[in-house]
Amino acid sequence: MEPSRTGRALAVTLAAWSLLACSSGSTAATTAADSPAAPTAPPPALSAEQITEACLGDPVPDATVSQTSEPVVVAAPDGSTLCLGPVALAGNVVEDAGAVLDPSQEWTVDLVFTVEGIDRFNQVAQLCYSSAEGVCPTGLLAIVVDGAVVTAPTIEQPSFERNLIQISGNFTEHKATALATAIRSGGISFRPVLVQLP
Repeated sequence: MEPSRTGRALAVTLAAWSLLACSSGSTAATTAADSPAAPTAPPPALSAEQITEACLGDPVPDATVSQTSEPVVVAAPDGSTLCLGPVALAGNVVEDAGAVLDPSQEWTVDLVFTVEGIDRFNQVAQLCYSSAEGVCPTGLLAIVVDGAVVTAPTIEQPSFERNLIQISGNFTEHKATALATAIRSGGISFRPVLVQLP
């Protein structure tokens, strides 16, 4: 899928998923876990040598991904290999996520960030949108739930409204519901993708 640059969109290059800004705030029935964690600081810029060294290893088990904030190599949902940068945003920053059938009859996942979470997300989105060297050179931002990468969208705009974000792709109702449930379950973090390998 070719990412669109409409000014209100993020497109995902993995597993045919896209993260888009919605035109209206659809809501889902369930909310995220109770107490929000403080957002982390912006990820540090890494040198080319640090990225090369960090990305040479074999993929680690899912549990290891959630135990480290250092760069780590993981398997992506589409079977490719990703080298993830340090955690850029973590905690209960997503208030809600739900599967929605959009007007074009495509299944999507609508996200609502917390008031505090959207500010940090937008700082990270800006870095990925500009493909900041050493921070988010691929423009991809992985969403990690309980140590597993569930999607890794290409950031297509520098900022978003907290209740107007949508993940879209070739979802069935079941896949959209499963992704929304995973995101709502907590244990979520966002990590810039340093390198994507086939």
